[in-house]
Amino acid sequence: MNKNLAYSIISVCLMVVAFLTYKFTSGAGSAGLAGIDADSKIWVKCKNANCKAAKEMGERDFYAALEGNTEPGRRSGPGLPCDQCGKPTSVYKAKKCPESDCLAVFFYGSSQNDIPDRCPKCKVSQTEKSRRERRSASEEE
Repeated sequence: MNKNLAYSIISVCLMVVAFLTYKFTSGAGSAGLAGIDADSKIWVKCKNANCKAAKEMGERDFYAALEGNTEPGRRSGPGLPCDQCGKPTSVYKAKKCPESDCLAVFFYGSSQNDIPDRCPKCKVSQTEKSRRERRSASEEE
């Protein structure tokens, strides 16, 4: 085989590999705020012990406000200002208990040395429930 032809084929293959690597590793998908569904809602709660106000808000709105509140180079921001108590950096993303008779709003991971989604009020964990269901389903087989 001609050396020039071999070099040409290798060069073309390397360019294809480089292009595919760029295409699949760059932010070509739905990343950032645009990737969050406009109707998606989350719960937020104030960490101020005297306030503890909780509310539901748009997930995109939360991250847009957080983005404007975060210093460049930091992985996470200081939090958002609380509408109730006025503390400038006390509102963080939270989780609402799915149990209809509880509905407590808490911070994910607030139960020390336990499953992170366990409600501190009623002690229910969706993770634990799904694990039990999987175990019982596999034992029935």
